[in-house]
Amino acid sequence: MIHWGAAGLSLTAAGVALFLLSPPNWSEFYVQRYMAGIEHHKTMGLLALVLAAAWPIARTVRRPRPGAEWERALAKVVHLGLFASLITLPVSGYLSSTLYGNGLTLSGLTVPPLLPENRALAAALHLLHKLGGYAFLALASLHTVAALTHVLRDAAAGRSAS
Repeated sequence: MIHWGAAGLSLTAAGVALFLLSPPNWSEFYVQRYMAGIEHHKTMGLLALVLAAAWPIARTVRRPRPGAEWERALAKVVHLGLFASLITLPVSGYLSSTLYGNGLTLSGLTVPPLLPENRALAAALHLLHKLGGYAFLALASLHTVAALTHVLRDAAAGRSAS
């Protein structure tokens, strides 16, 4: 449940961000679309951060899948990267927004900026947030390919994928 919740929220937040940041032009219509949609992006990021807090607990009760040593090592690296993304992306997004002087509005509740404005640091964190988002999508893609490979391998061997 934590896995699929975090995956759904994170991938949807990434999709919303890609959609919002690729308009054909920045006319008033697209600026308004961005302003409306970015709050959904932030809400999903915050919820994903909450789920990330529960992820280590969920990982302790799950048995590792069989596979070659290199597969298990790569899986650990990818899972660590995904977990790090679930923490660093919401935090860097929040800090970037705050340092730009923007508050955080979630479902009508507004939290004012908690840090003094610092546009240079905000820009650096925004770049980290953006590049981290692309890295997250790459890791999620690799994770999906690996999961599908296991499902197909299990099906070919006549095992149920649990």
